[in-house]
Amino acid sequence: MLPLKEKDKPVVQKLLSAGCCARCVLRFCCVSVQAVYRKPHQETLKELQAFIGNTENGKSQDSVAADSTEENNKSHDATVPEPADEPADDPPSKRAKLELSGTEAPSEEDAAEEKLTEEPSVCVVCLGILQELCGTTQAVKIAEKVKAEKYEFETLVLSVSLPAQLCVREVSVCGVCV
Repeated sequence: MLPLKEKDKPVVQKLLSAGCCARCVLRFCCVSVQAVYRKPHQETLKELQAFIGNTENGKSQDSVAADSTEENNKSHDATVPEPADEPADDPPSKRAKLELSGTEAPSEEDAAEEKLTEEPSVCVVCLGILQELCGTTQAVKIAEKVKAEKYEFETLVLSVSLPAQLCVREVSVCGVCV
């Protein structure tokens, strides 16, 4: 069971729909329990999906939110008078494009569910470093390579320097969640 609270649900939904891996979602939710990070990535992702509740409850809430958003847009559009003598060579209104893309775009929960069923993609925050590269299989491979070189010492400390660009990515994703 993940040590997440109800207030974390919208954050988890946004991060998963934005393309974050399960471990980055846990980092942004300030989960400091090491045992959670030791679990396989796919198992953690499934637990996050269960936490946000991609069942009928979540989908019905999305449909209610979409209906209220459509009503708000329609009421706003009704207050703005449209000029009747608009030239035919003008490009179509941007509002019309946004409304079209808004109705065709899948909800955040649907997008998160699709990401689970698709092939795993690279996390938009950590660029995959925390997805598969930090697992025990990767550590065993590195240890085997070091032992094959027959160094004098049998112990190994592995230190990874992350590019500064990852900090920029983290800050930009944090801005989306607010």
